[in-house]
Amino acid sequence: MGGPRKLTEGIPEVGQRPDPDYPWYEDADSSPGLRSPKFMDSPLKVSYRGWWTYPYYSCISRKWLTSYSVPIPSPGRHGMKGYLSLDVDVSNLEVNQCEDDHLGSYSEILVLHGTHKCHNLTSKCVYRPQLGLTGWSRGSYQCKCRPGFYSPHHAGIFNGTIVEIAWQEQETNNSNAWSTIFRCKQCA
Repeated sequence: MGGPRKLTEGIPEVGQRPDPDYPWYEDADSSPGLRSPKFMDSPLKVSYRGWWTYPYYSCISRKWLTSYSVPIPSPGRHGMKGYLSLDVDVSNLEVNQCEDDHLGSYSEILVLHGTHKCHNLTSKCVYRPQLGLTGWSRGSYQCKCRPGFYSPHHAGIFNGTIVEIAWQEQETNNSNAWSTIFRCKQCA
């Protein structure tokens, strides 16, 4: 990443609140509970002074990063003295979205277990790490029809990347492909 870089524009003045349109800024006074899609929810019964971002890809550094961001309040009642954000390289960690099988490797991110988009009642998620590759790849799994279920499509094995896209299409465009094509049917 080449060390710290000094910002030359868009810098908040000392003692003033940053522009609320900044992607990293959450105003504690106007955001109840600091709930924002920019930040992950904190675990229950745990309090942090800052917020973790969801992982994102940095085109400049060509790495997957997650950031921990902390506002530094001014000694007075209002405003900010500064803002600290620490980027953590998570490029070499693996994304296994299938349920935790207790056989995962040390490089898997446990919080992502169970985030696959297979239909749990009719199919099972099978993790398929990218051969020769490490790092982040959404949909690195297959959905296989469970015993007693079949699919007229793709011999009952669905590519996780395509399942992820179909699920996203259902969420954003009301497509029904995820619930029809990628759901196994019960045998007679």
